[in-house]
Amino acid sequence: MLTFMKHKKRKSGFTLIELIVALSLITMVITVSTNMIIFSMRSHEITINEYELQTAMRLASDSTNRVIRYSSALFTIPSGRFYEANLTEGWNYFGVSDDGREIVRYTYETRGGVTQHWKEVLVPAQDNLTYDFVFEQDSGTNDSILKFKIVGTVTGTSTRKIEIDSEIEALNALQVVDRGTAFTPATAIAYRSDERPTDQIVGVVSMVMDVSGSMGDTLAGNSASAGNSRLDKLKISLGNMINEFAKEENMELSLVPFSTTANYRASAPEDGPTSYTATGTHPFYKVSNSTQRTNMIDVINDLYALGGTNSGDGIRRAYYRNLYYRTYVTNAASGYGSGHSTKDYMIILVDGVTTYRSGTSSTAHITDDGYISSSSYIYGSGNSESTQNDAYVTAIGNLVKNAGIKVYVIGYSSVADELLSVNKIATAVGALTKDVYYFTDALDLDQVFTEIKADIMKDLWHVRGPQL
Repeated sequence: MLTFMKHKKRKSGFTLIELIVALSLITMVITVSTNMIIFSMRSHEITINEYELQTAMRLASDSTNRVIRYSSALFTIPSGRFYEANLTEGWNYFGVSDDGREIVRYTYETRGGVTQHWKEVLVPAQDNLTYDFVFEQDSGTNDSILKFKIVGTVTGTSTRKIEIDSEIEALNALQVVDRGTAFTPATAIAYRSDERPTDQIVGVVSMVMDVSGSMGDTLAGNSASAGNSRLDKLKISLGNMINEFAKEENMELSLVPFSTTANYRASAPEDGPTSYTATGTHPFYKVSNSTQRTNMIDVINDLYALGGTNSGDGIRRAYYRNLYYRTYVTNAASGYGSGHSTKDYMIILVDGVTTYRSGTSSTAHITDDGYISSSSYIYGSGNSESTQNDAYVTAIGNLVKNAGIKVYVIGYSSVADELLSVNKIATAVGALTKDVYYFTDALDLDQVFTEIKADIMKDLWHVRGPQL
């Protein structure tokens, strides 16, 4: 008997191994696709960010160009001095934020009844990116041209991601002042665009110049050949400064030379201190007027070194010349008239210690205005300083301080012992430390006069820079 065996039919399907392989392939495809999509999206985002960054930086550059071109006053701000807590009322600012991650503008104005500096972010923060904003005044003949550079750098590296260079002329600015240096470059600008007021400020500068006998020596204190004395060099530097002031309107300068006294000199100063006139006063010269400028330079060129050093008397006569012009400026005869006022300055140059003082007795100082009519009113040894001489300078200095006159003091000698009175004079008249100079050659004297002139121009209303 035959026996038949039945075979079961095998069902079709995937083995576990096949399923795992398939899932792995699908996962790989999905992963690759996802990465490609993410990469594409990131690339697109980076492209957009790059475009937005470049657009924002170019907009910042364009805004800076407009600010420079049309501002009425423009100052660069040294590195480390631009931050929100250090802004001056009335001034607007461009620069990099405290953390270096944004380029910002501060506008000083009233909004909703509140007057303050309002912050606007021109270039927003980007991951791993810091900004530099560097300004530099043109070193050529046109000092109204300002160069600037905006740089975006990858944080922690020297890799520059974007850089924009530009230079623009400040067409409307009365003066462009660059406060940056090679060591502390300017990294922000302060500007204002307000109209000039209808009333005018007249800058009044009295120059108290030592013409004692030692000014006829060399800087080292030796006998000088023709054209090589301290006074010879001073004459040249004063002439240069006056020519620079002549470029400015509304500047009145007075020269007050002094030695044993500061009496106004007669036509022959070489005859000595007794040749001074009793009635003469030291005139003011509007140096933008070519005739008056020439007259002042002629007076300077006639200066003669003779006598001792009565610093207090020189400061006294200059003080009263400043006071006189405060009232005289409102008189139509001055060339200005009503609506005008003054800002007062004094430049004091000495080459030796204070050896004389003016007084009605050995202890009573002459502090009012006027001519020293007799040698009996002159006290001191004539060759050394004394506490009484210093006390006279202090008494006159108090008048200057109380009058709000800004003072610059220059010590002009390479002999250290001759400059012992410089700091005493500076303290007496309230001169700031930065306004006290020790210069020992003609080149340096030109530099200090240039710096003083620039500082005075900054201080006048229309170019008075922000406080640093």
